[in-house]
Amino acid sequence: MKTYRKTPCLLMIMVGLTVSSVQAKNEHWGYEGKLSAPNWGSLHADFALCSSGKAQSPINIQNNWKKAPAKLSVNYQNKTQIQLQDLGFTIQANLAKGSHISIQDKTYQLIQFHFHTPGEHQLNGKLAPAEFHFVHQSTDGALAVIGVNVVEGKDNPALKGIVQQLDQLKKHKRLAATDINLRDLLPKDTTYYHYPGSLTTPPCSESVQWHLMKTPITLSAQSIQALDRYYSFNNNRPVQSLHDRKIEASKF
Repeated sequence: MKTYRKTPCLLMIMVGLTVSSVQAKNEHWGYEGKLSAPNWGSLHADFALCSSGKAQSPINIQNNWKKAPAKLSVNYQNKTQIQLQDLGFTIQANLAKGSHISIQDKTYQLIQFHFHTPGEHQLNGKLAPAEFHFVHQSTDGALAVIGVNVVEGKDNPALKGIVQQLDQLKKHKRLAATDINLRDLLPKDTTYYHYPGSLTTPPCSESVQWHLMKTPITLSAQSIQALDRYYSFNNNRPVQSLHDRKIEASKF
């Protein structure tokens, strides 16, 4: 059974965040058996929100949203260096500085993006074959994430370029930086669903601003299969209860 050092994937490389006490204790969690998502809340006291939280992610977005004015603006560089890293539970692209988003005049720097197969968020009860998360952090440590689903279709050139490096990544665990146009990883339709949520890995910390793109990007069946087969397990957390949270639909 595979186990993973506790460090939450949304916080892996964020400068300025304190290393959690859980990490120091070398606690573990995973995606299989007794260490899998349904049991996270009981694996350690610091994971309690995984079971008791009322603002957990991911969720199922149905016809339970309302239109709202845009609060998000995206400022991604056309040419950004990325370094691929195999974290043992997700493929992560570490990014050079320069790209950011703004939410109501508050700036969040883009730090990294990583993958889940299959996807984590459901749209009308359906999961995409894959989903990746652009992770952003403000100077006060607040987190904001843009989620993009991936479905079968024509290969997205930017994403295919990453998939083509997977064999080398599995061998070396880290690959030198290459250039990518981040805007090519976003759909042309910029409609998104916003809701307050959490990390999708332990310790499941809440107060993460989620923005899930309504429209997916595409990859060929062969490319999706390569991404899906990289790990021998599914690294997606099941959907969580919405409780009394409100979902807004906007376009940036």
